[in-house]
Formats: sequence, C-alpha cells, structure tokens
Amino acid sequence: MTDYRLIIMRHAKSDWHTDRSLDIDRPLATRGKRDAVRMGKWLLGKKLIPDCFICSSAKRARQTAALLAKEIKIPESDIISTEQIYAASLQNLLGVLEAYSNGVSSVMMVGHNPELDELVRFLTKDRPTLTKKGKLMTTSAIAVLNFGAKAITSTPQSASLEYLIRPKELEN
Repeated sequence: MTDYRLIIMRHAKSDWHTDRSLDIDRPLATRGKRDAVRMGKWLLGKKLIPDCFICSSAKRARQTAALLAKEIKIPESDIISTEQIYAASLQNLLGVLEAYSNGVSSVMMVGHNPELDELVRFLTKDRPTLTKKGKLMTTSAIAVLNFGAKAITSTPQSASLEYLIRPKELEN
C-alpha cells in the first residue's frame, strides 16, 4: 500500500547583499547553497523522492530546487517552476496542490514564508514544533505531510506531520 506524501520546503537562505533590485531575483547565499545540498542528502537518505516537483519562480527557490534535484537524482528539467507559488496566498497554494497532485503519490513544493507556515498548519492534524525563536518553516526547513492511503488533498487537517526537519537539526 502506498502512502501519499506532500514534501514542503522553504527555499534556502538568500543573499540580501546583492545588487538585485527585485525580490524575485534574489539568489541564494553561500549558506543557502550548503543547506540545500544537506537537505537534499537528508531526503535521499529517507528515500523521499517526489513524483512531481514544483517550485516558485523566484530565483532563490529555483536554485534551491536545482540543488535538491541534483542530490536526489532527479533531472533539473523535471522541476516545474510556477509564479503561482511566489507571493501566494494559502488559497493559491492549495490550488497549486490540487492541480499537480492528481495521479501521483508524492509532491514536493519549494516556496516561501509566511505562506508555507500557513499551508503546514492548515493541512496537518498535528501541532508542529517551533524553534526556540518561535519559527516553523525556517530557511531550508522541510515538512513531510503523510496522507496515508488517501490521495493528497487540500482538505484541512487531512495529513499527519511525518517529519519536520531544519538544517540546524541535522548532524554535520
């Protein structure tokens, strides 16, 4: 029996000291690149390889997705980049989820906060743990939502929080 999963990742740490004037064009910082690779290795170790991989059209999200794809051995050309995840509302994210989850057992979404915090809280039955600073989806954090034998859905509290992992929680 297949478990249906949604893997949600906040983009890795971006570079605020860049000459890019638009938020959407901000690239990853060195730490962000390192963390994205580490998180990709974690996904591979857990055998969490998505059937469908979607990400925000923002440069930092696309770079995060590309680094993850390399680690989990998915062709970068299989990543679907969509503007619907950038500066999205919860309703937009639920619409993206509905559009891309049909016929697949696992979906990965790389996006932004505060929207991803909302999505995790909306879909999970569990109360996610926060960092000491009160954060949920820190940069590069991954939440794995397990829908069990039922298909991925946008129904409130329809999934269990299988994993919530942040880069600082990984062993070096």
